[in-house]
Amino acid sequence: MMTEPTVKHYTCDGSVRGKCGHQHQTQAAARRCIERDHHGCASQGGYSDRHVVVVGSDGSCRLLNADDE
Repeated sequence: MMTEPTVKHYTCDGSVRGKCGHQHQTQAAARRCIERDHHGCASQGGYSDRHVVVVGSDGSCRLLNADDE
């Protein structure tokens, strides 16, 4: 039986904006990072496509989903 890896940290990534470069310890911290990025981009007439990414203890990455709440 395979078990899912434990969460190592959270980060933010988007195909346009790229990675935030942080290793957030909580979902809330990652969301705040995205909010700051969205606000900064909007203030210059742009947008941010970053989403919260869950990084597993095995190095795997996946988008945060409703089951993670």
